[in-house]
Amino acid sequence: MCTMPGSEPPPKKYKAMESIGLSSDEINKLLSEGEEYFQDIPNKCVSRTDKSTVDFEGHYRLLKPSSMPPIVPSSSHTVLIKLPVIPGEVPEPYVSSNKDSWDNLHVRMPFSSRSLYPVDTILMESLHFQDIIVLSLYCQNGQSQQKLCPAFKSILRVVLKMRASGTILKPRWELVKEALSKKITTSRELENAVLSYNTRYKQRWDFSGLHAFFEDELDPSESESFFENILPSMIRLALSLPDLIQCPIPLLQRRRPASISLSQKQSHKWKPKVRIGFEKLKFVGGGVLGSGCVQEEIQFLICPELIVSRLFTEVLDKTEALVVMGCERFSVYKGYSENFEWAGDFSSSKSSHESQLARDNYGRRLTSIVAIDALNFSSPNYQYSQGALLRELNKAYVGFHSPEQISDLPAIATGNWGCGVFKGDAHLKALLQLMASAKSKRDLMYFTFGNDKLKEEIYEMHKFLRTNKVPIGKLLTSLFSTMDICV
Repeated sequence: MCTMPGSEPPPKKYKAMESIGLSSDEINKLLSEGEEYFQDIPNKCVSRTDKSTVDFEGHYRLLKPSSMPPIVPSSSHTVLIKLPVIPGEVPEPYVSSNKDSWDNLHVRMPFSSRSLYPVDTILMESLHFQDIIVLSLYCQNGQSQQKLCPAFKSILRVVLKMRASGTILKPRWELVKEALSKKITTSRELENAVLSYNTRYKQRWDFSGLHAFFEDELDPSESESFFENILPSMIRLALSLPDLIQCPIPLLQRRRPASISLSQKQSHKWKPKVRIGFEKLKFVGGGVLGSGCVQEEIQFLICPELIVSRLFTEVLDKTEALVVMGCERFSVYKGYSENFEWAGDFSSSKSSHESQLARDNYGRRLTSIVAIDALNFSSPNYQYSQGALLRELNKAYVGFHSPEQISDLPAIATGNWGCGVFKGDAHLKALLQLMASAKSKRDLMYFTFGNDKLKEEIYEMHKFLRTNKVPIGKLLTSLFSTMDICV
């Protein structure tokens, strides 16, 4: 590791900082504000892959009810439940006067009156003009039919053209209810039901894994129990969607800070300590719904409520993070990647009892998961450039820092962020995360996933920074100077 001279930051650093939108004042503030040191931030580095342990100082901060921000509806915070929440009771859905927003700013719900799907008229016993439910879509909110007549005529021409070609638009929710209301006893019947209202994906969606699981892995009695008991309950919950969601859900868009609060029951109907998410793809969750099975995908698998975030979260910008609070862990696992295996129900594990009971005043579980996307270094040397250093440092800081005025912030549990297929340098990424956590005044627990050598090296690096009381600003200046020479 290079030494850290106390030289002034090189001019190139300012260009790199300016390239991500920082002014000169912001640059100087970043380097000098507060003179934070590492010695005030207790940290722990472990090589284990299991649950967190107390650090070498004998303590670390955990999530407390005071660590969670209050639920307060606002223009940037959409609350899908009624307030106040009564402890011990399932929150009721909030009912809005406008239950449906069919635009590019909101989630387009499948039960919306505007959600139409083309079907083959040959499969319909009869078709009458009144079956075309288009007029009602354009005569809402007290608007006059005469005023909307041109728009109606335009849509009607399209509908009649489709009818002449053998297809017609039908409310998608009616197709969903019709398909799922039939008795389903095998995975083959389940596939047919799902594809009946997703016909365009017949050649794209592969159900072979589902069939192999039910036909090869499960005993006949287990399969029968699923289709007789579990699946009908899942279907009832799914079909209750219009009752559970009674106000528009906004999209979490780039460069527009916003948040959404919803109940566990509302999240389950989709079928979607602080830990850091490791984003494989541009969208949160990586390949969790495909073939991925590494750090981020595993987190979404053991906490499946995270999957719902994919419904309304856009690609993160370079200074954005996604924070999900209150999600529940359902599974225990072992292995990694191709060796990954489900190892049981988390609720029956010893470590789950306290975490299952811990909740705040709104009934939220005391959990918080942060998703931050690392850069993909196809050329590994680029990560040592000033632009890449700033981008990764800013991204980690955005994930670790809390804009809320909360004094009881818990420890960050993280690891080799972006150091797999993204080719990140584990030592550099550890240092950047140490800097971000210290600047955020957060404890840090670093997991090296069995790499004892890396554990000791990171520990010694942090010990050096604490012992020598190295200011974060000075360290950043030194990094820029050193990397400017090395690249």
